Amino acid sequence: TEIEVRMGDPGTEIISAARKRTADLIVMATHGRKGLRRLVLGSVAESVIRQAPCPVLTIRPHSLATKPERSRLRKIESGLIDGSTSL
Repeated sequence: TEIEVRMGDPGTEIISAARKRTADLIVMATHGRKGLRRLVLGSVAESVIRQAPCPVLTIRPHSLATKPERSRLRKIESGLIDGSTSL
């Protein structure tokens, strides 16, 4: 069991953890902000996508929660950044 707490810029820390663990995939939620709100608040997901050492899968959590019957996604497997499924 390994739990890691980091301080700093979220995008930088996610990328650093992915490199340290030699991750095969990063999965993260995104709010999907656009326009001025995104420019002012920034986008952690965009930063990670641009700099990640592996593929990044982004999901919009509200879209899955509100319309699960229309989603093509049938099952979501949860896992840690290194691909393991237990803490």
